[in-house]
Amino acid sequence: FGQAIATTPRTTQFQDGELIIKVRDELSGISERMKTRSRNTGSRNLDVLNQQFGVKTVTSVFQSKTGRALRPGSPLSNVMLLKLDKDVDEQRAMQAYNSLEEVEYAELNYLYYIFGTVNDAFFGSQYALYSASYQGIDAVSD
Repeated sequence: FGQAIATTPRTTQFQDGELIIKVRDELSGISERMKTRSRNTGSRNLDVLNQQFGVKTVTSVFQSKTGRALRPGSPLSNVMLLKLDKDVDEQRAMQAYNSLEEVEYAELNYLYYIFGTVNDAFFGSQYALYSASYQGIDAVSD
């Protein structure tokens, strides 16, 4: 059997100007409104922070590349990527969003690196590894 591939975030490497937040599941209406109007979400607290940190865009983190929608009510639909003003302190923004009751968690958009290679002789034979039409596992082995 193949060796597991480990990934770990490097503590200093994250995408500049980005933050990932998850709005609490019971407030899914707020997350839906956030995607279309980040400064009028229905939550005064979120509106204030979105303005303070210059949120430019809000997109779902979990999107189907094939156009298939997430299951209605899926908690994954409340996980969003916020693009912030370029001069924003991401650490400060993360702490501010984490302090809100509406937000389950806020985290930096860490960059992950693979520190191993696949040694599974049957890797290339595995089903749907190269097909985005199957909810997108696009595994590439070099």
